Amino acid sequence: MNWIEKRRAKGLFWDKDLSAVVGCSPDMPCAPRCWASKLAWRMSRNSSIPMAIREKLSRAVDSKGNWTGKSVLILEWLHKPLHWRKPRVIATCWVGDLFYGKVIPAHIERVVEVVDKCPQHAFLFLTKQAHHLSLFFEDSLNKVRKPFKVRPNWWLGTTITCQADADERLPYMATLADAGWNTWVILEPMLGPVDLMHIKAKSGWISFRNGTSQYVSSGPILNQVIKQVILGGENSPNARPLELDWVRKVRDDCKAAGVPFFLKMLNGVDYGMDSNGWQRVDYGWGRLLDGRTHDALAWENKP
Repeated sequence: MNWIEKRRAKGLFWDKDLSAVVGCSPDMPCAPRCWASKLAWRMSRNSSIPMAIREKLSRAVDSKGNWTGKSVLILEWLHKPLHWRKPRVIATCWVGDLFYGKVIPAHIERVVEVVDKCPQHAFLFLTKQAHHLSLFFEDSLNKVRKPFKVRPNWWLGTTITCQADADERLPYMATLADAGWNTWVILEPMLGPVDLMHIKAKSGWISFRNGTSQYVSSGPILNQVIKQVILGGENSPNARPLELDWVRKVRDDCKAAGVPFFLKMLNGVDYGMDSNGWQRVDYGWGRLLDGRTHDALAWENKP
């Protein structure tokens, strides 16, 4: 088993990190539990990282490891993918949210310019602000800002934790899919049942701040819009429950639609029958669902 296979076995579906832009909003509901802010805080105090970079990181997080609302561009890390010759799957600016609204558009463009020079890699973009993600690439297609053509190695994704997130964010992902982009979602942490089979929002026009708009109709999502689904629970001592039937529903829907499904991690409870009746079973942080792992990744063409 090589090092990439070992990472997949641990539930890690990417190989390298490109953390060229760091920062996010402290007002997001997920901010108190944000793993990325804690990682940025630890990096800002890591003596093996050059002082100039640590000073930049300290502007993005406060002394308690909370986001300050500022984002920083770390030029020293920006060009790393240019030096990785072997194809890699790259988590693109996940220490924060590249599209959270206050990131300077020029910083996003600097990242995308580097990404555009590396066709050998698969780049995974991920945001909770699907409307900002859609707006950025909508502006590009309409030449409001520097145009970027649709690239087969770019994967534009959004995070979903519950059905309300799906109803809000999937229509914007549909606009990206209609434009030809590869789109994906990660359900992490999954906090309730989520139906990915259909857009729940009513049919209608989505308006963008640049004055453009696009019509989105309710209808199928999996396969037609979403090309990859990742799912995971929380991995903290105070993790909120993840019911296995929620996971099974997503797994089965993906199978029916022919969409790759990758189970990153379980952290939930289920109930099993024994001689004493129904008993609560804690599944911990494993990756087995009904006796097997689920490792399909579209960007690796792995069924």
